[in-house]
Amino acid sequence: MLMNLASIDHGVDAIALYERALIRQFGFNQQESALVHAAAMRLNALQRQLRSSSQAIRNGKNKLSGGDVGALERLDAQREQLIITLSNEILNSVRPETADRLRGPGRVLGSRAKN
Repeated sequence: MLMNLASIDHGVDAIALYERALIRQFGFNQQESALVHAAAMRLNALQRQLRSSSQAIRNGKNKLSGGDVGALERLDAQREQLIITLSNEILNSVRPETADRLRGPGRVLGSRAKN
């Protein structure tokens, strides 16, 4: 959800449409919707920064060094950590029933992975 809302590759209209669909799907109230939007904007800013950093690492190189690969892995880890942080902030800030609805898709995917 956050990756789609924070996409730096999708157009503003597509993201707004997706955001409206999430409001209906999860029953966000105004405060929850604003919270999710703000989290997505934080992730969007980081993704823009990480893309720039990644391009700088790769710029003009046919082959990446071990240090370059390590730097790219650290950028990915930074993004993943922010996603975890923002997800937990959202889950801890929305109404319990909203948090439960947000956790639902993860439960489905988790149960399928166990089978």
